[in-house]
Amino acid sequence: DFYKSMYKVKFEEVNVQEKSVNTGLTKLHEAAADVEKMKVHLREEEKNLAIVEEDTNKLLVKVKSAAAKADKDAEVVGVQKEACLEKARVIGVEKDAANAELDKAMPFLHEANDAA
Repeated sequence: DFYKSMYKVKFEEVNVQEKSVNTGLTKLHEAAADVEKMKVHLREEEKNLAIVEEDTNKLLVKVKSAAAKADKDAEVVGVQKEACLEKARVIGVEKDAANAELDKAMPFLHEANDAA
């Protein structure tokens, strides 16, 4: 009787352990299947990433080219600006000289108008 009850207790303990091991194995198999799915998804994402990276690199080349052109244009505009500023300075000097001559001539104009 004692052996039967001891056997029954040990048998139940072994059954509980077996269920735990089987549950653990099931979870391991599920995890392995999930990892395989994730690997497939990762390969797809890596392909997408490669495409996006290539597009980004192409865009970067275009942006660098546009920036270089903009820098060159800015340099040309800077030269033109300096030329315009120099012309404006020359025109200002000429204007001042013309106004000075006009101021000298105005008394003669007034005198001629008064005489007429």
